[in-house]
Amino acid sequence: MRDNEIFAKAADIIESGGHCKYTLEKDGAHCAVGALCVAVGGTTGALSIADHRRVANLCREAEGYLLMGGDIRPYETVVSWNNRPERTGPQVVALFRELAGPRAADIGEEEAEVIEFEPLPETAPLPVPVPAEPVPA
Repeated sequence: MRDNEIFAKAADIIESGGHCKYTLEKDGAHCAVGALCVAVGGTTGALSIADHRRVANLCREAEGYLLMGGDIRPYETVVSWNNRPERTGPQVVALFRELAGPRAADIGEEEAEVIEFEPLPETAPLPVPVPAEPVPA
């Protein structure tokens, strides 16, 4: 799944189940990182190393966006942003929707441009180097 699809799925998770703070999941509601965990690995429990890295990279992407918008300071994280007293679920959903960009279903086929590439020409295999003769001592 591409990053934009994961952000869209995380937004759907919070819209349908609710938003929470200070924990990944509580009574079906999720914080920002919890929703990303579920969107990537299907759980807020034990994620694979690859899924954990994916969630961390998505958090960094969100933090970069928030930093550029002046919403966080350089030392803050998505977690601290999510847990602020004034933060609401719709604000988290709006962030994820912004990061997701337009959904594929919302883009008409007439807007999509298909680019076709010529196939690469066949190339000869590279020669295997022959080991050099040992130098007499």
